Amino acid sequence: MKSKRALHRSRTERELKTPRASNPERVKSRREDVPGAGDAAPVNRGAESRDVLTGLLTLDSFLEELRGRVAEARRRGRLTAVLYVGLNGVKRVNDSFGIQFGDILIRQAAARLLSAVRESDILARVGGVYFAVALEPFDTVEDALIVADRFVDILSETFNVFELADHPVGISANVGISLYPSHAKLPVDLIRYAAIALGEAGQQGANRVEVFDRERGEETRARIELEWMLRHSIDKREFALWFQPEIDLRTGRVIQREALLRWLHPQRGQIAPARFVPIAEETGLIVPLGNWVIREACLQAWKWQHTGNAGIGVAVNVSALQLAKPNFAGTVEVVLRETGLSGELLELELTESALMANFEKSVLELSRLRDCGISVVIDDFGVGYSSLSYLKELPVSGVKLDRSFLRDIESNRHTLPLLKSMVSLAHVLNMRVTAEGVETQAQLDAVRTIGFDTAQGYFLGMPAAISDREKASGASCP
Repeated sequence: MKSKRALHRSRTERELKTPRASNPERVKSRREDVPGAGDAAPVNRGAESRDVLTGLLTLDSFLEELRGRVAEARRRGRLTAVLYVGLNGVKRVNDSFGIQFGDILIRQAAARLLSAVRESDILARVGGVYFAVALEPFDTVEDALIVADRFVDILSETFNVFELADHPVGISANVGISLYPSHAKLPVDLIRYAAIALGEAGQQGANRVEVFDRERGEETRARIELEWMLRHSIDKREFALWFQPEIDLRTGRVIQREALLRWLHPQRGQIAPARFVPIAEETGLIVPLGNWVIREACLQAWKWQHTGNAGIGVAVNVSALQLAKPNFAGTVEVVLRETGLSGELLELELTESALMANFEKSVLELSRLRDCGISVVIDDFGVGYSSLSYLKELPVSGVKLDRSFLRDIESNRHTLPLLKSMVSLAHVLNMRVTAEGVETQAQLDAVRTIGFDTAQGYFLGMPAAISDREKASGASCP
């Protein structure tokens, strides 16, 4: 339970005084694990142990002091804590007025923090817009929460930068807390866990305080490890494409196959897309990965045309980040030229949210793709914007209705008339309509009756490696 915030301003904002001297013995071990440490050179005693901008302790000096603080807490049988403080809004000041004003803001924030800590607490600037505080040993978690709430309160007050007298500046802050000995016994781990808690606070919004949660911390650690593995796996080409057929409901024949990305890790085996695709999206790795998928899918589709599967196309999912890149259509054109695949055999699938992120750019890119003969389909249609106005403006050739509509088609009496209306609307706009997630005979019968053009799902064909699919290219619909 968080403490009630109590505003505490024991000193007025002013020039920073030089804080307490640091312990002369440096901490060297495991420095690479500390957030913000990077590859900076070792810090020696004297002026180099002070942050140039604020005069506070640096990360190295803070580690030295923290080791002594942990030893003191252990000797006295009490708790201590690291509070990791992050400022939000400094970049906005840098972008609007200049970096020098952002620096002034950081100095003033440091002064406010200094005014809110006790003489026995240890305050440092550990990099960028981040500060760390090691508290004097205390007895209850509530003591640390009171201090953290105080930090949030004083940092959320308006800053008056003299040079920007006509522009009062408002920022926010978040605080992450780790406790000794509950969460860790080593100083570097206390800092790392406090930084993880700060990240959790940031995800909850501004002016939040979060105490490190070991379970969430393990999830974060696993996520970071997975990101590291993902980066290396792209270079090592540990990915493969599986393909799932899309069936023409009138003829029962396969008209194209959707390329589905699979990660085949040499030690961990197959890693589910649901685990790594969100990380790829967040880190931007989805762009090189997605471009690789387009190229490999086009190469495979070209092979189909020359191995008795002529006329079967390929569908590829495209992320919002790929579409946002300059000259996305030009990138796809180059792939077609280099692989020799005709544009009419390539279909790109984008979600409604991806298309609406920058509507004007989407229209331009999709128009160029259409000029190359490439089809564009709205994937997972019906769960996003679903605006009739944008449907008539976007140069798309079809929609794939989200699989959630079929799940309750037999139990919800409103689903069937809703689907009929959506299919009719798409047909009026000359769009092909695909049913996703067909998993039973009843669902297949329903989508045929409604008037869907094509269908896809486990009942019609499971995703499979291409070697397992080569001989099934002419398989009929059940």
